[in-house]
Amino acid sequence: MGSFCDFYFSDHLWYCKLTCKWLVKGFMGMGMAFSVGSTFTLAKTTRDLHEIRRLTARLDEAKV
Repeated sequence: MGSFCDFYFSDHLWYCKLTCKWLVKGFMGMGMAFSVGSTFTLAKTTRDLHEIRRLTARLDEAKV
């Protein structure tokens, strides 16, 4: 979690130094927020698939 926070805040510092219109900054900020959200969703989905496979393997082993 520490490396994620380091990345997020360093990216935020770069974002604050941009010299462009507030509309462009808002668009880029929303893009960054959606990227972070989809990364967490992908990680949770991958974790759930791993847990399902592990549970299925344990059930198959119990049947034998």
